[in-house]
Amino acid sequence: EAQSLRELFSDVLTLSGNLVEHGPDHVMDKFVVASTHVRVISRATRIMEGGRLTDPMECTTLATIFNFITPMMQRNQNVLRDCCESFHILDLLCSIMMQHSIDPLILRSACLSLTMILQDTEMYFKYAGKVIDDL
Repeated sequence: EAQSLRELFSDVLTLSGNLVEHGPDHVMDKFVVASTHVRVISRATRIMEGGRLTDPMECTTLATIFNFITPMMQRNQNVLRDCCESFHILDLLCSIMMQHSIDPLILRSACLSLTMILQDTEMYFKYAGKVIDDL
C-alpha cells in the first residue's frame, strides 16, 4: 500500500508541476502561498539522508520533486531565492551530482535544476563559485 501511495504522490506532483509550468499565474501563486516548494525540498532531503537511492521508487520520487520545483523557481524569483538561500537546494543538487552511481532520471532532473538556477544572473554571481568548488 505504501508503494501505491508513493506512486500517487509522484503522479500528483507531476500534474502539479505541469500546472505550475503551464498554468495561469493565480494557480502558481496558490502553490507559492502553500509553501509547496518548502515541503518538497524537505521530502527530497529526507530521501537523500535515507540513502536509499538504489530503490527505483525513491529515484522516481526524487526526480519528480526536481521536475516540479524547477519550473516553480523559474516562474517566481522569490521561490528561487528562497530555495537557494534558505533551503540550500544547491547543496542537495551538488551532492546528487557527486554520487558515483546515481540513477539517470535523478541526474537529469538535478542537472536541469542546477542549470536553471545558474541561468539567473543574481544566482550565478552568488553561487557559481560554490558549485565549481563542490563539483
